[in-house]
Amino acid sequence: MTAGFADPLQDELVTESLDFLPSHYVNHVGRILMPFEHERNPWQNTIPQVVFQPITGSIQSAEHSSLYNAVLALAATYLVQKGVPNKEEMQAKASTHYGIATNELVKSIQTGNRDYGTFLAAVMTMMMIEVFRGQSGSWRTHLHGAWDFIRTRGSTEPWNSDRLSMGLTHAWYTSAIICDSNVLCVEPAPNEAQPEARVRFEQALLRGMADCVVLGFTLGANPTIMKCITEIQRLKRLLQTNAITVEDLEQKSEDIRCRLNEVGSPGNGWPLPTTGLTEKFAKHHINAFKHAAFIYLARETQDAAPYMLETHVAEIFRNVDAYFEAGGENFAVWPAFIGAAEACSESHKAAARRWLEVSS
Repeated sequence: MTAGFADPLQDELVTESLDFLPSHYVNHVGRILMPFEHERNPWQNTIPQVVFQPITGSIQSAEHSSLYNAVLALAATYLVQKGVPNKEEMQAKASTHYGIATNELVKSIQTGNRDYGTFLAAVMTMMMIEVFRGQSGSWRTHLHGAWDFIRTRGSTEPWNSDRLSMGLTHAWYTSAIICDSNVLCVEPAPNEAQPEARVRFEQALLRGMADCVVLGFTLGANPTIMKCITEIQRLKRLLQTNAITVEDLEQKSEDIRCRLNEVGSPGNGWPLPTTGLTEKFAKHHINAFKHAAFIYLARETQDAAPYMLETHVAEIFRNVDAYFEAGGENFAVWPAFIGAAEACSESHKAAARRWLEVSS
C-alpha cells in the first residue's frame, strides 16, 4: 500500500532550515488534514491564503498572528511526530510558535477585535496540534472554546460570510459530533435564570449548521451520516436516563437504519463535485462511514452479538484497503477505529493491523 503524497522527511530542507515550515504546511500537512485533496479543503487552500498573504496596513491583528504561529507550530509538530532528524530543534520551534499563538489568541480575546474566520481558524489549528500530540483533554478544551466563541457571534451567522468561516465552522461541528461532545447537548444549566431564550437560540444555531449541504465533508462523510450519528448519540443519552420506551427506541433506530441504507444512492453520496481519484477516495469514505454508523447504532442501542456486525466490519476494511491501494494516505480515523474495535475474525484483525501500520 503506497501513499500518494511525497515523504516530507526526504526533503533536504527539513534538516537544512527551520524556515521550511511554511512550505511544509502547504505541501504536506494541510493536504493530509482531509483524507483526499479537494479545492474546498480549508486547511490546504483557504488558511494558507489568509496566513501567507501580504498584510494590508502597518499592524497585524492578534488573531492573524495567532493563526500564523499556530500553522507553523502544527507543521513542526507533524515533523516531530514523524521523527525528523533535527527532532529537538524542531520540537523547540513547535513549542515557541505554539506559545506565541496562545498569547496572541488571549490578546485577541482581551481586545475584542476578532475576525470570526481567522480567530476560529487559529483555535481549530491549535486543536489539531493537540490531536497530533495525542492530548485528548487539551484538544477538547479548544473544541469547547471554539463553541463559546461561535455562540457569541451566532446571531449574525458569520460562517456564511466567506469560505474560511464556513469551512472551519463546519469542521468544528463535525469534530464535535465525532467526539460525542456535550457542547451539542444544549440544556438549561443548574440554577440558570431564564434559560429558555438561550437554549432556543443555541439549538437554532446548531440546527443551522447541521443543515449545511457540505456537513461532514472535511472527514469524508456526508450530512445524512453525520445527522444519523448525532441522532444515535441522542438515543444513547435517552437510554442512560431511562427517558425512552423500548417501542420508541426501536422505531427511531429503524428510522436511522433506513436513512443509512439510502446513503450512496443518487443524491445521497459525497456532497461536493469530484472527479477521478478524488471521487474514488470519497466513495470509499462514504461507504466506510455508513457501515461504521450501523455498528455504532447497534453498540449504543442494543446488545448486538459480534457475528451480527461482521458484514459491516468487512465493508469498512474493504474500503480502507481499497483507499490505500489506490494511493491514499490518511484514511479517516473514526470509521476505521469503529471497525477495528469490532474485529473478531483473523482476517478482520489482520485488516485492522494493516490500517494501523500504514497510518502510523
